[in-house]
Amino acid sequence: MNYQDFESAWYLGIVVTSVFSVLLVGAWMVLRRLGTLWRGGDHLAAGLAGSVTVLTLVFVVGMLVALLVVPVGQGGA
Repeated sequence: MNYQDFESAWYLGIVVTSVFSVLLVGAWMVLRRLGTLWRGGDHLAAGLAGSVTVLTLVFVVGMLVALLVVPVGQGGA
C-alpha cells in the first residue's frame, strides 16, 4: 500500500461529502417551500413534490453509500 491509495480515497471522500452536502441543502430548501405550498392550499403539488424529493434523496444517498462500500469491500479482498 502506498500514498496513492490514500490520495484517491481522500478525493473520493471530498466528492461524496460535497454531493451529500448539496443534496441536503437542496432538500431543505424544497421542503421549506413545500410548507408554503401546503399552507396555501395546494396539497396535491406539495405532496407530489415532497414524495419526489424524498425519493431522490433516498436514491442519491443509496448511490453514495454504494460508492463508499464497494472500494472498502474490494480493499479487504
